[in-house]
Amino acid sequence: MSEVDEIVSEAIDQIVEGYEELSRLLNVKLSSKWFESFMQEVVRLAINEVARELIHIKYPELDDLPENEYLVIDELVPALLEKYVMERLGLEGRSFEEIIDELEWVEEVGVKLDERRLKAIYEDMVRKIKEGKLELFIKELPKQLVRSS
Repeated sequence: MSEVDEIVSEAIDQIVEGYEELSRLLNVKLSSKWFESFMQEVVRLAINEVARELIHIKYPELDDLPENEYLVIDELVPALLEKYVMERLGLEGRSFEEIIDELEWVEEVGVKLDERRLKAIYEDMVRKIKEGKLELFIKELPKQLVRSS
């Protein structure tokens, strides 16, 4: 078992222990359907945060970008990678509409996004991944979005 497996397994055990304690204290149980939905959201959030952290490690120069470009990479790229990974794992992820709803900051920094445009950006990212050019996509996207908005 890898170190990551051990950490995740321990976190899951803690969630279960926490649930059991709360359930005992409140004398009520949650349905397995609720837990399934909850755990899907936990997985989605974890994938998003892992993508964000890996991007920051790979591209430390992000901190030097103007705020609008930084936010595109810090918020939008992890959301797109999350969608990609969720689909690859056969899991239900967020729709383009749901992603846009969570990116309320985009208009504040001069980026205009709608479902059609976000889907086109996502499809471009998938093409770049297949071509082995994800790094190029990540570096070009902020300038492309800020310039064309």
